[in-house]
Amino acid sequence: MVLIALLCATLTTACQWFNDSNELNSLGMKALAAHKNEEAEQYFTRAITTIDNQIGQNAGGHAPGDLVRQLAYAYGNLGKVQKERGHYSDAANSYAKAIDLLDEGIPHTEEFLLQCTHELSILLFNQRKLIDAEQLCRQELTLAKQLFGPGSVRGAAAANNLAQINQQQGKIEQAEKNFRLALDMCEQAGGKESDRQRIDILNNFAIFYEKVGYYGDARVLVERALKSQKPSSAGYISDRVKSLFVLALINKDTYEFDQAEQNYHEALGLIEKSGGNLHLLCEGLDHYADLLQAERKLKEAEPVYLECIGVCEKVHGKDHPDVAERLSDLAVLYRRIGRLTESKSLLRRAVTIQEKSLGVDSPVYLETVNRFTAVLRELNDYKDADAVYANLIQRLRTKVGPDHPYLADALENQSMFAEKLRGKRAAEKLRASAKLIRTRLAGSLKAGEECTNTQDTDGPARNNSNTTRSHQFDKVSPSKKNGTGAEDD
Repeated sequence: MVLIALLCATLTTACQWFNDSNELNSLGMKALAAHKNEEAEQYFTRAITTIDNQIGQNAGGHAPGDLVRQLAYAYGNLGKVQKERGHYSDAANSYAKAIDLLDEGIPHTEEFLLQCTHELSILLFNQRKLIDAEQLCRQELTLAKQLFGPGSVRGAAAANNLAQINQQQGKIEQAEKNFRLALDMCEQAGGKESDRQRIDILNNFAIFYEKVGYYGDARVLVERALKSQKPSSAGYISDRVKSLFVLALINKDTYEFDQAEQNYHEALGLIEKSGGNLHLLCEGLDHYADLLQAERKLKEAEPVYLECIGVCEKVHGKDHPDVAERLSDLAVLYRRIGRLTESKSLLRRAVTIQEKSLGVDSPVYLETVNRFTAVLRELNDYKDADAVYANLIQRLRTKVGPDHPYLADALENQSMFAEKLRGKRAAEKLRASAKLIRTRLAGSLKAGEECTNTQDTDGPARNNSNTTRSHQFDKVSPSKKNGTGAEDD
């Protein structure tokens, strides 16, 4: 009788836990749907804590599948709301935890695993962590084929994203191949959903050709996209606006500035008539301001950037990485026209936002640091620049460890300012530390190559790119936007 009573008590506790976690997840989803993101994050965090406590009570044995499934859902939902709030680094960690849990092979969670993999690959792409993004996207494509067959909209979306990652990596042949694969998968899938996905792929494929200078091919693709769009179809405004953006990019590259302005005005007019699509308005204003800069219409560009920042803050809030990107763009304009103090102020704010939202190991953040310290150098503000790098070095050591190329780059960049402030000996010490890191990295690379050469040919090849890719702050050029960006359905 005692044993039966204990068993009943245990089952009652487990059922109560299950009901509590389900309720918290449900409340979180309702808050997210109502755009109450902070409230939603609190619910999902509480759900995770509740489930973790229950797992702790089962520490002596294997956690039940329902328990792990609920924990994975809670982490995935938390990642979604963190992404909405612009906390990309936190969101990436949450999605990674969800994927780790789902990789245990829990039944009936394959589609959720696909979604988490998709979201994480986009987050990494947006932070320009391209090696990890590519790996995740390949996993997404494989999983989509397993779940939906060789031709599906989900598979086409994965191939589309993979192509854009390859484009950013400079893998031109692979990018072109994956764009064609994405179109083929749409063709096999058929249906209205496939039609819209095809338009998105055509737009992104056109951007790819625009970036590599194949302007004729780019025009053909974007014209195909425009011909496929019907005013009665879902997403018509969004699709047409994106195609007009792409046409304007091609016009700008081929010095057809009047036509580029006409296409932007048409796109912005469509957005205004729609009464919504503020995220597209933000993107369009940003691109239009870039065009005005290219035309050397710098005075005209400033109010467009300011309007863009205002719209972006309205859509995302003031501490979102998209806002930081727009602040950085306006700072570049101010630097060009000699308004260095204003440029400095904008870049300081952008750096602060990105450090919190993207993390110090994001190439996007590191490029903004580069812009910021370049302005500080022009202002002869060596003390402030030195402090920026000292903080960065300390945080990088914690984040990426003592032997990373980003750390070596930061040490070398700090040496430029240290020499002005503390003399050549201090600068030489920093450069020596950077050189030692690079020497150790070179040794690790050589050892990795030897290991790869001697391994069993049936085994997986080890990828050392994450530890050898360098990011030279003082040599990198300002990032250029990628048109419509990675697909995010």
